[in-house]
Amino acid sequence: ITRNGQIATATSTAHGLVDGDFVTVTGAAQTEYNVVEKSIIVIDANTFAYVVIGTPSSPATGTFTAEFSYFELG
Repeated sequence: ITRNGQIATATSTAHGLVDGDFVTVTGAAQTEYNVVEKSIIVIDANTFAYVVIGTPSSPATGTFTAEFSYFELG
C-alpha cells in the first residue's frame, strides 16, 4: 500500500472488485491504512484506491489482508 496525499493505493492481484465496492483492510503497521468497510475506486484489475485520514508513512509496512464486504439491497 502506498499513499499520495489522502489516497491509499493497494495492489492485490486479480482482486475482482468494482468501483464502489467496500473493503476492510487490516494488518498495516501504520493504523491509518487499516479501514473497515471503506468504499474503493478500482484503478485496474490489480489495483484499487481508498481515502485515508492523516499522513501515514508510505509505503505501508506489515502483513496486509483486504476483505471484500457487500451489502444486499432490498
